[in-house]
Amino acid sequence: MKLINVLVVGLLVMPTGSYGMDSNNRYMTRGIGGRSCEEYNQTWENLSYRSRFWNWVSGYVTAYNRWTPNIYDIMGKRDIDNLRGWLDNYCKENPHKSFDDAVGALMSELHPKRLNEEPQ
Repeated sequence: MKLINVLVVGLLVMPTGSYGMDSNNRYMTRGIGGRSCEEYNQTWENLSYRSRFWNWVSGYVTAYNRWTPNIYDIMGKRDIDNLRGWLDNYCKENPHKSFDDAVGALMSELHPKRLNEEPQ
């Protein structure tokens, strides 16, 4: 009986997975994140333009760390080069997805190995 009570309380306080979206599960993407993966794939020749995508990723990661409960750093022990490689592959395989969708998929991939506390 005690186990059932603990499970019920746990389910009641468990996050529902809702995020800052409207009633149709939509939200506004600002900046270069609204561009397509196809456009990101074409930035190899123009490093200054490519850096705009990576500045946007840095802001996304920072906001994710700030506003997602129980996270110190979503990147865990990975460095930015690991993220670049993952996003490069994702965007090559999904050129019609938005860059925001790609980064969202990356966050889902990173979540299991996130850092929950600041390393000592």
